[in-house]
Amino acid sequence: MKITAINGSPRKNGNTDELLRLFKKTIHAQAGSEPVEFDIISLADNALQFCRGCRACFDRGEQACPLQDELPDIYRRLLDSDGVIIAGPVYVEDVSGTLKNFIDRMAFNCHRPAFAGKPAMTLLTAGMGASGHPLRTVGFALRSWGFRVSARYTFKMGARMSREDAGQVYTAQAAKLCLCFIGDILGNKPLRPSFYNLLVFKVQQMSYRDGANYQGTYDQAYWQQRGWLEPGCTYFTHHKSNPLKVLAARLVGGIVGKMMI
Repeated sequence: MKITAINGSPRKNGNTDELLRLFKKTIHAQAGSEPVEFDIISLADNALQFCRGCRACFDRGEQACPLQDELPDIYRRLLDSDGVIIAGPVYVEDVSGTLKNFIDRMAFNCHRPAFAGKPAMTLLTAGMGASGHPLRTVGFALRSWGFRVSARYTFKMGARMSREDAGQVYTAQAAKLCLCFIGDILGNKPLRPSFYNLLVFKVQQMSYRDGANYQGTYDQAYWQQRGWLEPGCTYFTHHKSNPLKVLAARLVGGIVGKMMI
């Protein structure tokens, strides 16, 4: 089992580092005899340039990005993983600029969800408390990239929580979240996408199949190669959603899609 964690904190040896150490220890303990490779990628150690909005990754593929930095290697490591953790601090009721830039640079996955069905977990740290907005920021990105978000939580850790205190306060919560995450990696729970996710899939499907702006594009070819444009395809991967929910989502999605195309 290979797990890759993205540390979106610009501060080294801070709360996010301590939290990821706790989750690494918890996952190893829960995996039992299952071999675990736990890889942590610190964005602070990878000088990712800011997205320029040139659309090269949308129009010609991510390999056409003019920015020459570590993103292709990070992307490959995430693709090679069985599960992904996105972690970082809350700054001004949202994610850090370091993590937001990473999300921006990965935006091509909103068009071509390469992580379809792969489990992900979001772990955020806050000094005092935080609203659900930062979790929604990360969750929206992950779901747009095709991930199934297994677990998410914001940890109140003050300005700096010691490793001992983090272990004492959050061991039980970490165990609970990891149980869901590992269960999804090992396939213990069937995939049941939400009504919204099924609806969005239908809209995207119609856009890439029938939209005049997408004919002959890189995105359309990507969806065709994966069979996502076939009439009987209702989601990126096999799922166990209620048939009535699927039907309703596709009906509503069809209406929305006709309004957008």
